[in-house]
Amino acid sequence: MPIVQEFEINPDTRIGIWKIEESMQELKWQLQWGQNDIQQFSVIKNEQRCLHWLSSRVLLRKMLNTCKFIDLKIDEFGKPFLGNSTTHLSISHSGHYVALIISNKDVGIDIQELKVNIENIATKFVNKEEMKELSTESGGKQECLHALWGAKEALYKLYGKKKLDFKENLHIKDLDLETNKGTATGTISKGNYEKEVPVYFQKLGEYILAFAIDED
Repeated sequence: MPIVQEFEINPDTRIGIWKIEESMQELKWQLQWGQNDIQQFSVIKNEQRCLHWLSSRVLLRKMLNTCKFIDLKIDEFGKPFLGNSTTHLSISHSGHYVALIISNKDVGIDIQELKVNIENIATKFVNKEEMKELSTESGGKQECLHALWGAKEALYKLYGKKKLDFKENLHIKDLDLETNKGTATGTISKGNYEKEVPVYFQKLGEYILAFAIDED
């Protein structure tokens, strides 16, 4: 199906969301394949992961509005980048959806399907300060936990160099999820590196979208 949502954050940053209803064959025919693409796809054995991989690249083609070959590569840390462009991008997928952000700035995006068992793993990614703030947040606890997780995933992808502890190196404060949209302030802290980045949220039915943009 076509893009479910596409919206502009600012003149240089856009987000697209795709609901996967196509078969793998239908998606394959919408792509141009390079040798790296063939190699990457060949090692994916799970059917849903195949659909995620294919639909993210179809979505990128739609958003760039091009029929030319897109040289999408993966760096040594697993971060996607365009070999023939300076445009930054980030990709996420969950359930039947894929989300993509493209920008002239460093960005990160995450889409999360709401799951009831997230409280069971909260201690793996929520620190003490965040847990205190959660206790005063007027939004539902499960939604807030998913927003926290999504925000940290978005920051992790923006940083792009792995080896970040979600409790120690990624911090979220001022979380506001009272409406279908929300905001928070994220901080990435690793050694001598420290950066504060705004994080934004949007509820999409049973999903929460989180994205971070380095506005410096």
